[in-house]
Amino acid sequence: MAVEVDDTNQRAKEVESMVRKSSGILVSVDLNDKSSSFVNMKVPEEKLELMLDEIGTLGKVTSRRVKSKDITEQVADAAVKLENLRQLRSRYRKLLDRAEKVDEMLKIERELARVQTEIEQLEARNRSLSQQVAMADVELKLSQKIVPGPVTLAGKGAYWTLSKLFVLN
Repeated sequence: MAVEVDDTNQRAKEVESMVRKSSGILVSVDLNDKSSSFVNMKVPEEKLELMLDEIGTLGKVTSRRVKSKDITEQVADAAVKLENLRQLRSRYRKLLDRAEKVDEMLKIERELARVQTEIEQLEARNRSLSQQVAMADVELKLSQKIVPGPVTLAGKGAYWTLSKLFVLN
């Protein structure tokens, strides 16, 4: 999203306040100079439209683009994989209970440790995916509103006058 504002630094501070009020997360704030500022944030999905509308009131919206990424398949795949690994862990535990030789026990315990590590990695991935679903990424560029000076206005007036001389309508 890009918004043309009168004071980029002041409006960036207002956006920071909006993000905190909406339980969002400020990822980065880049106050370059008075001509532009960049704010990257994560906003709760259910508050995204309201946040974008509120940001739009700060000035003139020059661009607004919303895109989404469907991760439903990733979540479903991870859930199936996790369930299969839990079942495998259960089978290994039963095998461990029946193992009689030390070398059998060590092999099974090694496999159990590997499966447990995979389960923990998948659980962490699921938590990460859940957070991605819950939060929307917003990139905001605030740019200084350009006010034309008298020379620019005179030039535009002269251009308009000359263009009307050559138009027959």
